[in-house]
Amino acid sequence: MRIAILFNQDTDLLDHDPGREAREDVTRVATAFSTALEDSGARVTPIAAGSDLVGFVDKLRRLRPDVVVNLCESLGGDSRGEMAVPTLLEVLGLPYTGSPALALGLALNKDRAKELLRAAGVPVPAAFVVAHPDEVARIDLPFPLIVKPSREDASVGIDSDSVVHNRASLAWAVERVLRTHHQPALVETFVAGRSSGTVTGVRSPSRRSSSAPTTTGARTSSATTPSGSRRASSSRRRWSSRPGSSRSLKRGASRSPPRRSMRSACVTTAASICGSLPRAIPTSST
Repeated sequence: MRIAILFNQDTDLLDHDPGREAREDVTRVATAFSTALEDSGARVTPIAAGSDLVGFVDKLRRLRPDVVVNLCESLGGDSRGEMAVPTLLEVLGLPYTGSPALALGLALNKDRAKELLRAAGVPVPAAFVVAHPDEVARIDLPFPLIVKPSREDASVGIDSDSVVHNRASLAWAVERVLRTHHQPALVETFVAGRSSGTVTGVRSPSRRSSSAPTTTGARTSSATTPSGSRRASSSRRRWSSRPGSSRSLKRGASRSPPRRSMRSACVTTAASICGSLPRAIPTSST
């Protein structure tokens, strides 16, 4: 069985990249996946999408893997490129894991995704989109609130200072998003809990399905600490202290999941991928 692991390797392409650490995590996950899949007996070929934005297409065309584990979360350091990858895989006729282009595109427009979920009857936190600092005064939502970039992937732009409890902290957090990420800020009612996703199968271009798109991996969006205080988790490992923030952590403290946990998750997911292949697509005989 031939499996290609496609991942973005673009952490050094931008001089100022607020999502650099999240992109570095993708490389570590790709390495863990490779090891887990090889231990399962698969022939694995890691393929990096770097400065040559579509160079991976030629590599995949020559390799013709049985399935592509799509871990790409950006192209050229731009999260918006994430949605182009499934489209290219569809054109190549290659089965792949993860969500299709439309789902990824909607996920990068958080306020539009919320509108669709609300229209479908799914409860979502009350929210307000802020495109200019002067609009903060119009926000009439109960504290605590969480402030995040509205057009970024995963937890980019979210850390402990993103959860705010008063007007001053709210204005500061909104201004930070506008200045750092150059996009509107999404202000939501803060909901404590965990957010996770799992691989439920392989998406084959020849087998269109109306089922919910699959996702890879697991992330924590917010959590309640043992002491009862709330905090927001992020891909960032360094946290800054600031008066009025929801929580201050020592600079340099690590919040990454233990390596054993990452490996365990990758082994479980690898077993799911390998187990679904015979039912989803014909495997190669060579």
